[in-house]
Amino acid sequence: MIALASDNREITMLVCGDRMGAVARYNGRKWAAITEAQVIDTLLADLDVWQRVPIVLARDGQVWRVDEAGVPRPVIWDRRQEAFLNLEGSAEREVPRATLAIRGFDGGAMVASEGGVIVVGSGEPVFHSAGQTREETRISRVGTTAATAAIVAMCGTHVWMFQNGELTVLDLKDW
Repeated sequence: MIALASDNREITMLVCGDRMGAVARYNGRKWAAITEAQVIDTLLADLDVWQRVPIVLARDGQVWRVDEAGVPRPVIWDRRQEAFLNLEGSAEREVPRATLAIRGFDGGAMVASEGGVIVVGSGEPVFHSAGQTREETRISRVGTTAATAAIVAMCGTHVWMFQNGELTVLDLKDW
């Protein structure tokens, strides 16, 4: 198991084996069986459940939404867009950004990377950089309902809060 999400009595876990994994679900009484159609055949990185929909992130940046039957469906993102690429000095050195974690929100998702986060919504995806750092970014959801939920991103000394489609820089020096 590499990730877990819970809601009331339900538990959703990302369980992985040799270069593959699946979403396991517990409804409060029993675990649902995992079928071959539910297996994702790649190295997986993270799981989030937003509005009762599991979202799975692979290490290569591919994303899946898991339907009610537990079958993963690929999310179509053009990962050749600039937000998903590390442009190291010139366009000739386009390298995909590392993808570390994912958190869904209404209309999109935030993906943690090295040195910042990628926000994918209704418009073009945007990479929000934490300056010159290449540290891994951590993301976490806070709040208990869709109306109060936010995603907090932390990278080195940088902290942001994403809520209602807006990214706000938090100045921790005030604390």
